[in-house]
Amino acid sequence: MLHPENAPAYDYKISGVPQPFAAHYIFSDIKDGLHYIWQQKDIFFLLLVASSVNFFFAAFEFLLPFSNRLYGVKGAYATILTLGAIGSIIGALIANKFKSSMNTLLFLIILTGVGVFMMGLPLPPLLSFSGNLVCELFMTIFNIHFFTQVQTKVEDDYLGRVLSTIYTLAVLFMPIAKGLMTWLPSVRVESFLLIGAGVILFSLLAKLVAKQLQSKEQ
Repeated sequence: MLHPENAPAYDYKISGVPQPFAAHYIFSDIKDGLHYIWQQKDIFFLLLVASSVNFFFAAFEFLLPFSNRLYGVKGAYATILTLGAIGSIIGALIANKFKSSMNTLLFLIILTGVGVFMMGLPLPPLLSFSGNLVCELFMTIFNIHFFTQVQTKVEDDYLGRVLSTIYTLAVLFMPIAKGLMTWLPSVRVESFLLIGAGVILFSLLAKLVAKQLQSKEQ
């Protein structure tokens, strides 16, 4: 869900002093970044949701290379990737038309799940492939607004550590998902339905939790 390429690279610095490249400092930076993110409640909640949803998208990425076999269409995989790239371009162009609010960002995650769900429906091939366009379109908009919030709300001295923490948490559950997909008989079109439904249901649950948290703060 969260992609590092959507955010610029920053040096790991504390008060402007570069840190040595050692495991101790790396884990210390991640710990400091996590502590800082914890204080930014909106960012922390969105990060938890996105990291959890990445479990489903890891499974989605596992399935994509089998597209030619799943759909019985030559060149299906290339077409799906091309449509995804087009969706990312469209998303980048229209991202500023969306508000950067919690409800909007969670709704964008739901729409990425709708795109994945489309790919499992018994539709004409091109329409099924277009599900990746929908998915990448709204995923790009989410990533742009999420990283904009991070770069706006996080102090410069902490930005490198916060970004490293975000990337670490974002990929935390992905190996588990790909391991399960390897172990289970998952290479079938219907798996797109399960993955898309998982993203949608989890995001709807997150919206309910976010609404309750916001009502408690008021």
